[in-house]
Amino acid sequence: MSSMVARAFPAFAVGFALFYAPAYSFTTGDAGFNWPLFTYFPSVGDYGELRPGLVAGSDTLGPPMWWYGWIGSSIIAGLVVAGISLLLPEKATMKIWSTAVWVAPILAFIFLLDYEMFWFVPGWMPITSFLSGGGAG
Repeated sequence: MSSMVARAFPAFAVGFALFYAPAYSFTTGDAGFNWPLFTYFPSVGDYGELRPGLVAGSDTLGPPMWWYGWIGSSIIAGLVVAGISLLLPEKATMKIWSTAVWVAPILAFIFLLDYEMFWFVPGWMPITSFLSGGGAG
């Protein structure tokens, strides 16, 4: 059993992280994507209130907390990737992780460079603004 966990945990971690990063980056109150599994409103009642999906805040519900929903969605994505990794041969998954160690940070750097260029280049529109509905006029 520990061998299965040792094979599945890296895949779970990668799946969790690869889902959480864009979910956090692209979710806004008017986003075209519905990334959180649920929205939590802590100011409603004694224990708060859960609503499925992305729900914007209002005067009656108060401010929304999407973080718990992102975590829930990321756990599901991580479990799916971990399950897929267990279906693949062990030798193939070892090659995937040795490649991902180099590819994932390079892609993350390119994403962050594009995302933060508006601080340095006036009028810069990140590619991600088009994904979240902010770039299309």
